[in-house]
Amino acid sequence: DDGNDGDDGNDGDDGNDGDDGNDGDDGNDGDDKPEMSFVLFNGETFSEDISEGVLVAMEKWTDQSTWYTACNDNANANVAGTICRYFGFKMGQLVPASYYIPKAGLPIPYGATNVMCPAGASSPNDCDVTEYWEAKVPCFSGEQIAVQCGDMAWKMSIPSFKVAVREVKGGSALRGKAFCEVEAEKFGADIASSSSIGAVLMNLRKSDQFSTTSTTGYELEMVSEGRWNKKMGAYKMKIKQNLESGESAKSQCYICVSYVEEGSQWVHKRDADCAYPGVTDEVIREMINKMKDQADEE
Repeated sequence: DDGNDGDDGNDGDDGNDGDDGNDGDDGNDGDDKPEMSFVLFNGETFSEDISEGVLVAMEKWTDQSTWYTACNDNANANVAGTICRYFGFKMGQLVPASYYIPKAGLPIPYGATNVMCPAGASSPNDCDVTEYWEAKVPCFSGEQIAVQCGDMAWKMSIPSFKVAVREVKGGSALRGKAFCEVEAEKFGADIASSSSIGAVLMNLRKSDQFSTTSTTGYELEMVSEGRWNKKMGAYKMKIKQNLESGESAKSQCYICVSYVEEGSQWVHKRDADCAYPGVTDEVIREMINKMKDQADEE
């Protein structure tokens, strides 16, 4: 035997049949949903620092940026809340985009529709969307997602307050009318679901010199209470009160107060002809706070 019939080792495993790593996951099959940044357009400016407007998304590539809006199909309160939390607010609501879009339209194309966000999401990037070019139903101008955001559950205002009075009987009596208009919006809930919301017409008077309850020298007396009327998506209250008093106009100072007790939000406006021009808003707020404390104790 010359040894040539032995195993020369060439039949062994040369390692070339092993896994070269090319069959593995190269990462291209994963979720490649782009990360977007967002701003709001309020009819005048695009910004991250405003509280209302049309949602605009920006997708960044190498050396250019493309801007998109989203159609409001199937958008709900979760979508509004998510958008507003992204911009640093606690809550928000969907509103018509027509509030902010100029007559010539908004020259930004749709990029998404059917936006659906999980409850409590903090960014629109956490939401599921249908890319607009895959949608079967077109969206038109004015159908963009638009929001109003805030940190209070209520947005309240007193757009008008008028008091028209005249003295009669030689200035010893007073007759007239007071008209107070209050508007309120609530994010995500019906205003009629709570009884601790309302508006009142009050009269500010000088306290009795022997009063031990007033720290300001003045007291508030309720004249009339309003009731809410829902109309056109907003809630409005009108207080119309005929005034007749045995006191002269020199002792009258009517104040319209709207309030949300649970949210500790109180808004007031006083008659421009208040008999006590030296009574500041700070004094009125102090009296209102005292009323709130008394209501809490009850």
